[in-house]
Amino acid sequence: MTVGEFLWDHLWHAGLMAVLLVCSAFFSGSETAYFSLSRADMLRFGRSTARVDRLVDGLLRTSRKLLMVLLLGNQLVNVAFWAIAAVFLVDLQQITDVVWWGEALLVVAPLVTVILLGEVAPKNLALSSPARIAQVVALPLTLLVRVLGPVQWLLGTALVDPLTRLLRPARLPASALSPDELADLLDLAQHRQHLAPTESAWIQEVIELGRIRVADIMVPRVDMVTYDIDQGTEGLIEAFRRTRLIKMPVYRDSQDNLLGVIYAKQLLLAPDTPLAKLVRHVPFVPETGTVDKLLVQFRRTRTQMAFVVDEYGGTAGLVTLEDAMEEVVGEITAPDEEVTEPVQRFSRTEYRLAGDLPIREWTDVFNVELPAEGISTVGGLVMSLLDRVPREGDTVVLHNLQFTVESMQRHRIAWLGLKLLEQESTHG
Repeated sequence: MTVGEFLWDHLWHAGLMAVLLVCSAFFSGSETAYFSLSRADMLRFGRSTARVDRLVDGLLRTSRKLLMVLLLGNQLVNVAFWAIAAVFLVDLQQITDVVWWGEALLVVAPLVTVILLGEVAPKNLALSSPARIAQVVALPLTLLVRVLGPVQWLLGTALVDPLTRLLRPARLPASALSPDELADLLDLAQHRQHLAPTESAWIQEVIELGRIRVADIMVPRVDMVTYDIDQGTEGLIEAFRRTRLIKMPVYRDSQDNLLGVIYAKQLLLAPDTPLAKLVRHVPFVPETGTVDKLLVQFRRTRTQMAFVVDEYGGTAGLVTLEDAMEEVVGEITAPDEEVTEPVQRFSRTEYRLAGDLPIREWTDVFNVELPAEGISTVGGLVMSLLDRVPREGDTVVLHNLQFTVESMQRHRIAWLGLKLLEQESTHG
């Protein structure tokens, strides 16, 4: 048999290998396309009502199953491709004598073909337009996921999940902070509200609003300046003069019965008007709400202040539009307002911190485990560690961070000292 006759008789081998090569390219390109989609693309697919976009969104919602099906399919077609190529080469060697370099060329040719046409080319194509490729392959992928679903479930339950649990690295324990890391941590806490120099950082600050609770930015109840409406007009005018506020929250009987706010301008223009008629309504918001929803409510109600209530309906504090905007643009201060730095550094290992210094970023950045949820300030952290109302001079240790209460403001920590210990220890 001549080589030409052999090739004609084995034409089906070549055709099947070509089909398998296309399937390999399909799986490789699909994997790259779906797992290269940007967050904006995912959101667009999730909100779209088009049928093909709904298919893409459905696949993305089961990304783990999709990945297993893609890898399984890719491995199956690649193994089949190599098996047929091996049979083809063995049969070819039996009918003709091939020099050693020819044999090497015949072995390398399928490898290069799979790498270039089955992997590199489709992956590059998918990277250039992942959203478009994801739409093109959505229908066949959906059918494959349904067909191979039982196989995927069996492999996942019997092999993948047990191996994942066995090989998954345990979470690293909270490590001791170095002096440089501590300096970066405190700088991040002190300047987390400063305006970022790039547009991407601006966007990140806005996205972060959906993760920040109202309780994290509100003025707490103990710091609220309020007035009992039954105390009369003269007392309110004096309160405006003393505090230099332009509007005053008013209540009746207790701060848990807030009525609204009275503006100083309206009171001074009509001092004989009963205070109850000057009260402006102020909306109430839960302390567990997020800042992005708070901004939506401010825009909808056209207000710039809200009273914050706890889970029992009691007054927890108040929050203003300025408090929310400071989360994006940084601290807003009046020209004559005295600013005290919340972080005062004495050495590489010693600091003085304000009790209301925010610590939201500590866990994410330096893997410092907080002892309880709902803590938003370093003062709250120390109070949680002590498990009682702090007193001046109290000392507590978290990992290799030693906190010392320096001054109190009623039942709150005003200032505390922070010292970085050489060796990690635990609080007792």
